[in-house]
Amino acid sequence: MFLAAAYRALASYGGWDGTSGLRIAMTVNLRRWCSSRERPAPICNLSSFDCPFLVRNLGHDFEETLSNVRAVTAQRKKSRPGFALALLGDLISKLQMPKALVGGGARKRCRKPDPERGLTFSNEGALDTSGVRFGPHIPVSAYVIPPFLALPWLHFSLSGYNGTLTLVAVTSENGRAIVEGFFDALLDELPKEPCEVGDRHRADQALLRGDLVDRS
Repeated sequence: MFLAAAYRALASYGGWDGTSGLRIAMTVNLRRWCSSRERPAPICNLSSFDCPFLVRNLGHDFEETLSNVRAVTAQRKKSRPGFALALLGDLISKLQMPKALVGGGARKRCRKPDPERGLTFSNEGALDTSGVRFGPHIPVSAYVIPPFLALPWLHFSLSGYNGTLTLVAVTSENGRAIVEGFFDALLDELPKEPCEVGDRHRADQALLRGDLVDRS
């Protein structure tokens, strides 16, 4: 659902011309695909990227976009998602990632996320409350902070904790307004269901927050 909303926000906020390709890469937990449940691998973290690209098949409304996202992700899951980019990751990082990491100085002019490149999404899932603590203290809120990228490159993550979902991106100081605009567009795309007066308190406890971390 969030990937579908991100695609629609990228098209509207990113100035998609309707003919170029819409592309959002997603992180993939390779341990899920290369180790068995009965005998999990000893590796704690083994991640890669996969490319559930919609290209020009956005859809006329959110429901159609969601259907297209489900179809393309189901297709990608059938062909060992993430393995191809894991093999090519070293080459890609040497060619492209340094530009994103060193090109985000506060004095440079920022551009909006590019519909054809530079946007990646990580669904971190729900954080285990029993594993997030500092001695006897349990935090009220927690979320995963993604790595810094300079616009037009952007990586944003979604994580859940204690009934709350949080979207986070890390960008340069002068890119804050642009990324906040993208987050606003993404949240506006999500379907909103009316709730009864008695449900408002429960809804307030499960608000979706869009958080941004500055890095100048």
